[in-house]
Amino acid sequence: MSHTASLDGTSLAYDRIGSGPALVVIGGGPTRRAASSELAELLATSCTVYNYDRRGHGDSDDSDDTESFTVDREVDDVQAMLDVAGGQAAVLGSSGGAVIALQAAIRGLAITRLALWEPANVVEGTRPPVPDSYAARLAELIASGRRSDAGEMFFADAVGLPQQQLRALEIPTLVVDGATTPWLSASAEAVAAAIPHATRVTLAGQQHNVEATALAPTIAGFLVGSA
Repeated sequence: MSHTASLDGTSLAYDRIGSGPALVVIGGGPTRRAASSELAELLATSCTVYNYDRRGHGDSDDSDDTESFTVDREVDDVQAMLDVAGGQAAVLGSSGGAVIALQAAIRGLAITRLALWEPANVVEGTRPPVPDSYAARLAELIASGRRSDAGEMFFADAVGLPQQQLRALEIPTLVVDGATTPWLSASAEAVAAAIPHATRVTLAGQQHNVEATALAPTIAGFLVGSA
């Protein structure tokens, strides 16, 4: 395990394994980097994989600052990992991590290839609207010390699909879903449709907590340019 500092000083814990082109893995949900470790190991046969704990998760720093859990800060963390990886890298994001990866790409970070597993953007009409109690619930989670849960609530419930911005992306992009969660499949379809020349793949029957052995071959093939 190693550490690096994000722009605001938050310490990010990460593992570096494998050899070959650099790949940064952004996990989804309130999980530690260990949740992506099997996938990282499978991809490490062809890539140098940087698998990190997002802020407030695992061995990375937590924060009492409400402003620490925002898209801007998470994008800063991606930049910190790209710096560790040599300045540029491919990026693999899962669920909420895919939302972060998309935002990082939109903001012009040096991402060479972009792979997304079921990006958790909310496509209008595919989920119930954010309830009026959203802001109060977010504040409650932060006040009770559940700051990483607050961050996940933000990504899962409030981040819409930035279609206009996605249309400007020229990064080779792979969007994958498992066709078992309709609103996530709708998000994957919309993201792929918005990004010019995106590659769209469905691993039929895979749940949102996708099996590493099912996802790895598709990701590896794309990263070496053969998908």
